[in-house]
Amino acid sequence: MLLFDWVHPAGAQTPYRINWTVDGPLLGISTGAIGLTILTGRDRDPLTSAEIDALDPAGLPGFDRPAIDNYSTGLSDLSDILAGAVILMPAALLTSEGIRKDGLTVGVIYAEVLVLANLGPELFKVLTPRARPYVYNSSIPQSEKTTVFAKESFFSGHTSNSFASAIFLSSVYSAYYPDSRWSPYIWGGSLGLAALVGYLRYESGKHFPTDVITGAVWGSAVGFLVPYFHRTDNNSDSGWNPVIGNRVIGGQIWFAF
Repeated sequence: MLLFDWVHPAGAQTPYRINWTVDGPLLGISTGAIGLTILTGRDRDPLTSAEIDALDPAGLPGFDRPAIDNYSTGLSDLSDILAGAVILMPAALLTSEGIRKDGLTVGVIYAEVLVLANLGPELFKVLTPRARPYVYNSSIPQSEKTTVFAKESFFSGHTSNSFASAIFLSSVYSAYYPDSRWSPYIWGGSLGLAALVGYLRYESGKHFPTDVITGAVWGSAVGFLVPYFHRTDNNSDSGWNPVIGNRVIGGQIWFAF
């Protein structure tokens, strides 16, 4: 793990703040929504043998079709390990004294990043079930296809979490140390690892390219926007609020550069 005490310049200023009237409800609502989608997903019926037999690779976009030939439990396990490592990488920020003094603020912001990075894929897996690439592969045992997990291809949670964590790590470091010569290496290294996670999810047969790309876009947006909205130098025309009504739970976002 990179120790930022070795690489950061001195004199970091506090670039972030939290507002509990917004951050508290946001964390609560988002965490509850994840729990609800997970519980709802457990109650879904798995794919039946008839549904699996009816799947036609010709109906897939040409860009996605090559993924059905991929399958590797080893690469899938490796993607699990690597994604976990990327998610833990932002803890290295706390080795910097300048960032550690704002540990609670940075920790709350990262908690929001992780919650939202998971909320997107979990929600879509329930609302838009999609068979994973290996379900189309005739050489894979039927027992591995007739599970709820087999219909949760869209979109990649591993990729979403990895890109969210990588961009959070890089953007927070750059916010505290904007003139650091190490910033390009931190950006490049963390994003490279996140991209590798996405590639492994594709090669292991767990996701189509469109699943991985969507996860990367969602995770990148979350990893950038959540810290951005907490900047102390943020424009007054930027912000977000949870919206709770009789028939809707959601939020509104506005920002100006």
